[in-house]
Amino acid sequence: MPRNTAFQNAAPLRAKCEQGYLPAVTHVGYMETKSRRLMHRSARIAALSLGLGVSCIGAGPASQGTIAINSCETFRAWFAQQPASKIFSVGPRDSENGVHPLAFDTILTYRWNTMRPTDPAFQAMRFYTTNVGGGGCMAGYYDAPASRALIFLVYGTATDLVITRTTSIPGGLPRRSVPSGTKRGANLGMSLAQVQKIEGPGKIYTKSGVSVLFYNQKVGDSHGGTLYGHLAFLFISGKVEAINVGGGH
Repeated sequence: MPRNTAFQNAAPLRAKCEQGYLPAVTHVGYMETKSRRLMHRSARIAALSLGLGVSCIGAGPASQGTIAINSCETFRAWFAQQPASKIFSVGPRDSENGVHPLAFDTILTYRWNTMRPTDPAFQAMRFYTTNVGGGGCMAGYYDAPASRALIFLVYGTATDLVITRTTSIPGGLPRRSVPSGTKRGANLGMSLAQVQKIEGPGKIYTKSGVSVLFYNQKVGDSHGGTLYGHLAFLFISGKVEAINVGGGH
């Protein structure tokens, strides 16, 4: 099995993460198969579900107080209560045959399965590691005035970058301004028609009153394989509550 090379030597990285440093993500490419993409999609859902049983985490609006984040597990548990987590349960498991947007779109500098290490937003994130697999977990920061967060999720050979409105305050994350949307101007709070005017018709998935507008974005070829990407918007009560770009082999 190929390995994610970003989180080798997890113990030293973990020590640095306690100081607020975020290691750059590198990637080992390999030939793409549909079964691997399905596996990575399942890995996203499984990783997010790991934190649901953590007793110190509770759902609720920000007025109920700050939720402590001090580990990968508590970070995942907090995220599982946020609107963005619904993208991974409502959206499709495989992006290869999805509808393409009118033009490539992203959040900040996310591309080719990562962000630019020189991006100030990337450098500002606080990262939490895990002892499972390659050690990758989650990173991010919180915009208190806007009540939204930017979250970077790392799996074995894939990543996701998410902007989400928050239902509770993530204690343990740095404070920094979070963008309201994508580079092409699709923002939180927009209606379905407004997003489709910018991105194109896409494909809509609906479950339990929540909708996800999904696009496939083939990023390019890398290390003899193909990098697949996606763009997704979560709608609750007709408005965008979270935006996701992701990619990997």
